[in-house]
Amino acid sequence: MKLIPAILVVAILVIFSAICATPKVVSGRYFDDRSVDSIVAGETTLDEILTWFGEPISTQEAASDLLTLTYQYKLGPVPPKNSITEKLGEPELAGKTLVVATENSIVTHHRYSQNEAGWVGTVIREER
Repeated sequence: MKLIPAILVVAILVIFSAICATPKVVSGRYFDDRSVDSIVAGETTLDEILTWFGEPISTQEAASDLLTLTYQYKLGPVPPKNSITEKLGEPELAGKTLVVATENSIVTHHRYSQNEAGWVGTVIREER
């Protein structure tokens, strides 16, 4: 009988640890990046971008026909400060960014970057 409460406590601790260790979006909004390779400058439309990636976290309108959309999110949790982060600086959080520029609702260029947690590992794709 004493074994059941011990097993229950261990099970609760394992579940709690898994929940706490799961990365959470700490900034931006998740977007599905499977269509990034489908973006073609001069061909892809603004409507296609909005269909593939949803609403951006920000838009900038430079003129009535120039629009830049930004999609971004970063995952946490943020690592605690320690002697390594004090010497090397804060590590990058895992995440990704997509910036798409359009003119007359047609993509003129885009830039996609993806970063694994840590100080290295950035993957950047850009097309003009």
